[in-house]
Amino acid sequence: MTNHTEVNEMTTEARAARDAYRLLRIGFTVAPILFGLDKFFNWTVHWPDYLAPWINNIVPGSGQDFMYFVGGV
Repeated sequence: MTNHTEVNEMTTEARAARDAYRLLRIGFTVAPILFGLDKFFNWTVHWPDYLAPWINNIVPGSGQDFMYFVGGV
């Protein structure tokens, strides 16, 4: 015979695992999209300022052009 309390605990654990999975799935889907869009619109910082000068010297175009490429990738 199964104990009714054990069944409820398993259900609670399964529900917690499902909720954690959904939260991580949403987070790891939305975050990269927002970070990529930030490279285009410079919402948080002006990204070309954080680009190393040697990278800016070897890539064609400007630092902002390179950030457009990075945001697209």
